[in-house]
Amino acid sequence: MHNIDGKFGLAKAVRYLFMIKQVTLSWVYVDTLQSEEYQTFVEFFGVTIGETTYFSKDKIDNFKLSHTQLNQVVNFIQENVTTNALAPIIQKCNMIGIKPIRFGNSKNRIFIHNNDVEKIVEYYKYVNNLPSKIYHKRAMIKHLRLSKSKIADVFKEYGITPYFTITVVGDHYHENDLNFLREEQSKIVKKLRDEYYILTRDIDALILKYKEYVNESVYFEMPAIGQTAGEDFKYTFTRKVILKKFIDELEEKRKDDKRKSITKGNTKNNINSNTTEVHVKSLKEERHIINSNINFPFRAYSELLILHNICFNDKIRFTSFHWRNFVRLKLNSSSGQETTQKKKIMLFVRITKLLSEVIKEQEIFLFSTKRIEFALFHKDIPIGWQLEYYSFLYALTKTCEKEGIKTLAFNIKEITNPKHKIGNKEKAVYNASEYLKLIEYVKSDIHKSKSIAEAMKQINGERSFTNYSNMWLYVTILLNNAWRHEDVLTLPTLPVSLYTNIDLDWLNDNDVTYDVANAIADHYRSLPYLHSKTGGRRFFIISDDLLVPFATSVIISSTIQRKLFPLSNTVINLSGLQSVYTYNHESFFAGYISEFEFKFRSLTMNRTLLSLMISVIEKLTNRNPVEVVKFLRNHSDVEVTNIYITIPQDKVNFISEQLFNIGNFGFVYDAIADILSQRKYENREDKTHHTVIIKQGLGSISAVEEISRFANFILEERDAVYDILNRMPTEDLRTKYTFLNLGILPSKSEDFQCLVGEDRCPFGKRNCESCPLSLPNLYTLSSINRRIQNKIQEFLQQFGSTQYKAEKIRLANQLFIERELLVSAIQKFGRERVDNFIDGGLNKINEMFSILPSIKEYITIPLES
Repeated sequence: MHNIDGKFGLAKAVRYLFMIKQVTLSWVYVDTLQSEEYQTFVEFFGVTIGETTYFSKDKIDNFKLSHTQLNQVVNFIQENVTTNALAPIIQKCNMIGIKPIRFGNSKNRIFIHNNDVEKIVEYYKYVNNLPSKIYHKRAMIKHLRLSKSKIADVFKEYGITPYFTITVVGDHYHENDLNFLREEQSKIVKKLRDEYYILTRDIDALILKYKEYVNESVYFEMPAIGQTAGEDFKYTFTRKVILKKFIDELEEKRKDDKRKSITKGNTKNNINSNTTEVHVKSLKEERHIINSNINFPFRAYSELLILHNICFNDKIRFTSFHWRNFVRLKLNSSSGQETTQKKKIMLFVRITKLLSEVIKEQEIFLFSTKRIEFALFHKDIPIGWQLEYYSFLYALTKTCEKEGIKTLAFNIKEITNPKHKIGNKEKAVYNASEYLKLIEYVKSDIHKSKSIAEAMKQINGERSFTNYSNMWLYVTILLNNAWRHEDVLTLPTLPVSLYTNIDLDWLNDNDVTYDVANAIADHYRSLPYLHSKTGGRRFFIISDDLLVPFATSVIISSTIQRKLFPLSNTVINLSGLQSVYTYNHESFFAGYISEFEFKFRSLTMNRTLLSLMISVIEKLTNRNPVEVVKFLRNHSDVEVTNIYITIPQDKVNFISEQLFNIGNFGFVYDAIADILSQRKYENREDKTHHTVIIKQGLGSISAVEEISRFANFILEERDAVYDILNRMPTEDLRTKYTFLNLGILPSKSEDFQCLVGEDRCPFGKRNCESCPLSLPNLYTLSSINRRIQNKIQEFLQQFGSTQYKAEKIRLANQLFIERELLVSAIQKFGRERVDNFIDGGLNKINEMFSILPSIKEYITIPLES
């Protein structure tokens, strides 16, 4: 076989590789195809032309440039260590992950990659205790003065991987990595020492001195590589550090305020009061800017930057220009509920502030990838912020590529997209025991006194206070309602008329009565609520156990708002999740004892409530969980979990009362209760024909036309329904009763439940309010005022003008049905409670009825019903 265009036959290729005149390798001549060495030779150098295999001269040349014969490696090793045995060398290569390439059994027939030469040579030095470039992980910890957990964080943050790993012995690293980390550590430690307060004792003192300012938003997480100790730098395990510049500015402001107050002859209390007034004024201005520009979000954003004195350095025009364009595009293209828009505006204000502080006097395109990751994508930067920063840097990269700008120092491809950090987080819930303990904790009398004390501080202008009553109210609401954080914050303030004779001094010596608490709760039950995310309808539920805590906390919170923010429409003044989950959380839950590391989170509580609902319904009804989940999706926009919470049997009814307190009333509900309690139903005529019709309706929809003929005979239909209920087996009747109490018998209207269910309605398009199979509940009253007023307006406009008796009968019957529903509610709940749901009260409804002409002759429904 000859040399053809730079390709050799086997023997010549072997001679060329090893630079020898005569080939002595047996596999070249005997059993060539079966030889492992031959197969390796073909893998690296072979080229097949037709059915013949040749060997490439170029491939052999490249191989010789990138690989070293083992005999040469041994020579390097022997400069430091005496060794000549082949087996130990091969063994050590395998131990540290080097795979020798063998074309024979002698050292000059074995090769290793040039990249691995230093590795094996340095390893021989290392194991023979000679100066080496290899460091065990323990040595890295020692040199960098870090803990085991922190060294892992540092390796992950800087992308440091082991030089090699030996089973059992562990990870080993190269000296270059150690030198790099030492240099980084030196820079960061110097920065921390020069620019931040880092000692625990210093930070504790600052918290005491500036408690109203030193909260989560002014802390910075100490970088893992900085959590070390040296001759002039002591790390005392403080988790957070505070910027000295921030404290210096606070101190200067305090001195300036003091000088001004002395000039004006003010006392220290005046200073505190003035400071609070400035803070309140700033919040008012912020709200005014957002509310007045809600349809012009970028304008609101720009004005808020001016209000809070947030701006980029004049020297960094490139970054400023492109950032403003990015924010303008984001805000002007955003959509959603008003609450979502406000949240988006404030998000960009906050991340603009951080960005301006990070880049200072250097354009963003001059930042290295590592510097950007450290500054903007650190683990303590909220994921929502990181997503916007990444989106901006990505857009900036594309713009620069399009315009031919090649000065970007960072590489967007090397920055991890924050959306990949989110992953599938475990959907945690609280167990039943924790939920019950939280209810008991919220009911504790201590919260009233603490809320009043903190409210007095706030109203009197003291600088150190917490939003205790707000936090109490926030937690109480979430114990009964699967509402998102944003939805809780939209709860309206309580009208003064509902607590005219109650102030903080009165509350110090007295408790809110159950009746007053119920009236306050009914006010909130009567209001319409929408999910901020989906726009769907939601309801406010409060259990009897939490009535007084809810009413007390809402009175105190409303008192604060009325005093400090009289134009505010909302009762809770918690600025965001940071406010809820930091110092306010610590203050409110200071006395709470849990067997676990407890943190109260709205989303966790939402999942807990929905999971408890599923568990309760399954325990009480044995109903298909799939149906339950479908139903619950109509009551919350939070994702329903498939987590089943074990509930002790003796706690099932108690938890059920917390979650399903909907207040059913009306004929059907009372009839089932009567039958189950074996009470007699007297003065009933035998309505066998109607019984058959309704019974068919309960089982199918085949009797729609027949049933429709009896639409105006409510009493007869009710008698028929009663007969069906009375003949049902007790167990079936109990199941229906349980379903009603749990609120899981949906109808065509959100204001009612249905005895047979929406899908099996026998009455076609008939309204639920006039149907004998419908069951109203307490929340029906929130819409009854609107319906009655609409019916009265329709009656006044059409009753006198129509000449058709049938039309007058229709108008009279519709109005009577609404009136009868109202009377039934009064019989169930009492006049005072129903009065709370009616705009203007029941007296207004009576006045409206009094001006109507007589309709008795047109009512085809018997009045005694």
